[in-house]
Amino acid sequence: MKLINSVSFYKRMTGAIIGFFLLSAFGCKPPAANPDKNSPERLWEKANIHSYEFLLRINCFCSPETIGPHRIQVKADTIFAVNGIPYDRAKSYVILKTIPDLFRFIRESDARTPFRKSVLYDSTYGFPTSLYYDFDERIADEEIGYIITEFRKN
Repeated sequence: MKLINSVSFYKRMTGAIIGFFLLSAFGCKPPAANPDKNSPERLWEKANIHSYEFLLRINCFCSPETIGPHRIQVKADTIFAVNGIPYDRAKSYVILKTIPDLFRFIRESDARTPFRKSVLYDSTYGFPTSLYYDFDERIADEEIGYIITEFRKN
């Protein structure tokens, strides 16, 4: 009788564990863009800016080509030129970000509960001007940061 109860118990536990892992793996969605009405992201959305340029520096343990600086030109929410050269994300060694891409990066990074983070925003338009994430204090050189300067609407 005890053997049947033990087997039954282990079957239930195994089912519960498998269910937990399936829910964890497939039931989670990336953080949705739903900024509150006073957030910097909402300020950016209200500004309704879709064509602009800015200087981007990436702080990471990366190649000099990645670090930049990169003068990014955006038209209709798409990067069309970097440092005056047409940009094709599929052919680029460096994956660069628009302002909405940076907000998405912030949401996704915050969802990972980083060990350390710092994010500063522009007081006029709400876009991030400086962001830094260290996801794990035990890992060296996995930190990432972005510095946005010389923003101009087009």
